[in-house]
Amino acid sequence: MPGMTDAQRDAVVDTALDLDAYNIAYDMGWQIKYNTSNMNGSKVQPNQLSTCRCDGLVEYAYEYNDPHQWHIYCPEYLS
Repeated sequence: MPGMTDAQRDAVVDTALDLDAYNIAYDMGWQIKYNTSNMNGSKVQPNQLSTCRCDGLVEYAYEYNDPHQWHIYCPEYLS
């Protein structure tokens, strides 16, 4: 993504690789599903993901490291 530092890119890749340890099930219908019963703060942690599509994994890896990254480059999605 344009404007990201090497450290930010590395953090996104590390998060995506770390998700492999959680054996998150694939879900064709939902981009991301997560368990809110064990929420600790407002950030969804990797161990809370229950199912995910491949595009959900990518979006999660970005947003986990900077929740506003997507909105910086796609202002039409701002609410």
